[in-house]
Amino acid sequence: MILNLTQHKASPPQEAQGVVDVTRLESVIADSLTFSHIPAEKDVTEQANRLADLAAGTGCSTAMIGGPCF
Repeated sequence: MILNLTQHKASPPQEAQGVVDVTRLESVIADSLTFSHIPAEKDVTEQANRLADLAAGTGCSTAMIGGPCF
């Protein structure tokens, strides 16, 4: 199982590879990925650790991550 840690739903090809969306965690994931200001390194580290703890708590050993598309 691959935990989707992006703000986008997994596509059918991603789902076929084992990526799963965890609907109950969507707001936590979005909050952890969104900054209302330019974050300090400490802020980024704290949010990354929050996401890592979240992923570990689901039992997943793999996560899909991504950044914003411009």
